[in-house]
Amino acid sequence: MVEKAYNSTRVVVHADHIRNNIEVLAGKTGAGVLKMAVVKADAYGHGAVNVSQITEDLVDWYGVASVEEAMELRDARISKPILVFGVPGVHNASIYERYNLTAVVSDLRQLGILHPGTRYHLEFDTGMGRLGLLPEQVAEVRDAVSKADHLQVEGIMSHFATADEPESGKVLEQLELFRSVRAQFPEHFLTHMANSGGICYYPASHFDMVRHGISMYGYSPGTTAEKELKPALSWEATVVQCRALKKGQSVSYGARWAAPDDGFLITVPVGYADGIPRLLSGRFNVMLNAKPVQQTGTVTMDYIMLYSGVPAGIGNSTVLLLDTESAHAGVWAKTLGTIPYEIVCGISPRIKRIVVNGDS
Repeated sequence: MVEKAYNSTRVVVHADHIRNNIEVLAGKTGAGVLKMAVVKADAYGHGAVNVSQITEDLVDWYGVASVEEAMELRDARISKPILVFGVPGVHNASIYERYNLTAVVSDLRQLGILHPGTRYHLEFDTGMGRLGLLPEQVAEVRDAVSKADHLQVEGIMSHFATADEPESGKVLEQLELFRSVRAQFPEHFLTHMANSGGICYYPASHFDMVRHGISMYGYSPGTTAEKELKPALSWEATVVQCRALKKGQSVSYGARWAAPDDGFLITVPVGYADGIPRLLSGRFNVMLNAKPVQQTGTVTMDYIMLYSGVPAGIGNSTVLLLDTESAHAGVWAKTLGTIPYEIVCGISPRIKRIVVNGDS
């Protein structure tokens, strides 16, 4: 399964799972609602160019965090509209026009920074408390937009703070506030607010476009499981060393673990520099040649160790760290008390991403 040439570890991106997830999400939205694939943070660790190529015939827009991320897509010949969520500045304003990107304006001073002809969406903070124009600024915003006739305003947006929770009162407050703001701008503005939670739990928030985030990669936006979604990422490695271990011998930094009996120490070339959180030390299993084995000792920068009663072949034994079923990133997240986003986004770029279709 793992490439024999020189990759001792790889992330496998399952294209059919991503396509399945987009289809599942499309079933939750009305006809004519546009789809934005959010591919920021290297597509949540799945590989932005790979995911964009997989989805280009299925979505209408792409969303990224920075102009650098957008430039990577354009250089890979991704031609559909790209919305850059990040704050435009003097240092990168020319990139928007040069690469045919759409900016997000969250502060009126940005209208004086963007170059003539740049397209943009207005972002209002309706309760997220991060970036955005304030609802009480509507009159000022309308006046500033009218005066900035060298730019092209095309849309209006906001972002939920608690949409991962079904029946959240905060979501309803934000929706009501956003509608009141939206009503004061031209009808033709492309309107969007729904993230993954909005798509799954709040159909009234879908407006003209929805933004596919973590749900596109197969994880539920909150604790309420969306069973039709399929995690799209698995992570494999090969064994690089196996040697006998005597009862009582310690393993790894801190010597916090010792062998309960004679056995074998198996070393795998992935560690916290690759995205395995050190706090997972001794708290997760891997599949070694299709059999569960517990990770042993402290996770190190470049390696983890396993303990087994039987030896493993060097270079031809497959270790499955994450899969797309019962041992996906959500399991690590639950163990650590965090969210799947942090796990998949934390997988290092030094790990090669491979795209497969089906169960290859």
